[in-house]
Amino acid sequence: VGYEYFPFALNGDLNYVFNASNGMHYDLFNVRYLLTPASQTPPSFAALILQRGDHALYQIPTTGYFKPVRAPFIWYGDPADWFEAQRDWLSSGLLEAGQHPLIRFGADHAVAAASLPMLPLAEAASQNLPQYAQNLPAPGTVAGETVGAGDFRARVQMAEAGYVLLKVSYHPNWTATVDGKPASVVMIAPSYPAVWVGPGEHEIRMIYRSPVARTWWMFIGWLGLVATWAAERFYRPRLAALSAHAFERAAQWRISGVEALAGRKRRVHPAEASTPASSAVERIATHLKPVLIVTAFALVAGLPLFQFKLIEAHDTLAYSRALVMFYEALQRGDWLPQWAARLDGGYGQPFFIFRLPLFHYIGAGFMALGLPVATAMYLAAFALLEAAALATYFFIAEWLDSRAGVVAAAAYVFAPYLFVNLYVRHALYDFSGMAVLPVAFWAVQRCIGGAHVAAGLAPAQGDREGRPYGAMVIAAFAVGLVCMSSFPTLVMGIPALIVFLVAASVEARSPRPLWRGTLAVLLGLGLTATFWLPAVLE
Repeated sequence: VGYEYFPFALNGDLNYVFNASNGMHYDLFNVRYLLTPASQTPPSFAALILQRGDHALYQIPTTGYFKPVRAPFIWYGDPADWFEAQRDWLSSGLLEAGQHPLIRFGADHAVAAASLPMLPLAEAASQNLPQYAQNLPAPGTVAGETVGAGDFRARVQMAEAGYVLLKVSYHPNWTATVDGKPASVVMIAPSYPAVWVGPGEHEIRMIYRSPVARTWWMFIGWLGLVATWAAERFYRPRLAALSAHAFERAAQWRISGVEALAGRKRRVHPAEASTPASSAVERIATHLKPVLIVTAFALVAGLPLFQFKLIEAHDTLAYSRALVMFYEALQRGDWLPQWAARLDGGYGQPFFIFRLPLFHYIGAGFMALGLPVATAMYLAAFALLEAAALATYFFIAEWLDSRAGVVAAAAYVFAPYLFVNLYVRHALYDFSGMAVLPVAFWAVQRCIGGAHVAAGLAPAQGDREGRPYGAMVIAAFAVGLVCMSSFPTLVMGIPALIVFLVAASVEARSPRPLWRGTLAVLLGLGLTATFWLPAVLE
């Protein structure tokens, strides 16, 4: 049993005190197989299954995922005191006696068995725990169990009332039914969900469910888009005049960097000057050659990815494993995954609450085509790298010209820190954030009327003043990509967008760029709240 990478679940910390010679520890964590060097003597309860070369595989007998137990007392207190208390419990003889204390964090200590003694977690070392180790038979037995991904069922025969625990990591989103009726789920030592069951035969089902609120958050985000359309369609003149007086004074304060750009005409590449971009075909022809050059730069920057094998980097195995678990959740019909069932030795943890899913959704799309995980992972990485290159090109080309856009795109895709995230840290969440940030800036710039408006000039031909709603929808989705990429990019990128919008409004001497851009940012946050808000709340 090795230490789990990213151990968000409390049980992951107990790997430090796992006793490989104690059969009760194997049963507690439901460790059913043991792989050792062939020369190493296995525990007496291990049965040899297979030996190949220098290694041997053994089977360990356990009671399965469900187990009826007794609760001698209730531990309460702060999670910071949990580890020491559980370490003392494992060595006290209570585990061998089938005694698992209930655990309550925070000020609310009320549980079903209110008659049990209440002991503070912080004082576990002085509580003489062995006195609670009564040698009593287990309150019941498990007649059968069915194990699914986030869905566990058991049939138990209880000789007397007691708790039935499930050997997975506790989380408030676990729900349970006993004989088809809802039952309260409590935390029991070491950190498992459990239900109270009376005497007799019972059917128990425990399911991990994502909060219903996530669906409502997504619905509210989409509703915001409709409301934006209505505001743009019916109240646009009023919104344009909003706060105009305040911006008359703000316009007196010039931002020197933007003012320098606003005070000169935009340089035009000869290819752009020869034929005005009066149609979509002509605009495509104007940018075709620079786009091909930018794509070539992205191909060179992403060349190591096309080996389609796992790169030796810091977090390679963590991301490949996470992508597989995410894809498995999507295959089960869980389109908003939270629970990673394979982590913590198969006990699971709410890993995807704290990891934004943009990279996983893209990678899962490639895996759906039947591609291996390494190929899917690195095609997703290159798609993001290409998006970063193109967005940087278009963003800068609007400010200056096509040649400047090509130089900026090359500088961005070859930026040392982007390479560190991709090839050294292999921090694909942060890399995703760096890749989509230029997309958000370009889309928001188009939403407010293009670089000309941001620099205080009249809108250029082809800018989106005539199609405000469409531009805002694109900007909202682009901001949403940032919100789905990584938390560091989210907390730094959104304020940077707001600063850009404030500068654009001051230069334009109008509140319109600020309120339009801010509305697009808020819509992007609302559309993706179902992904980032649970981590903030939990």
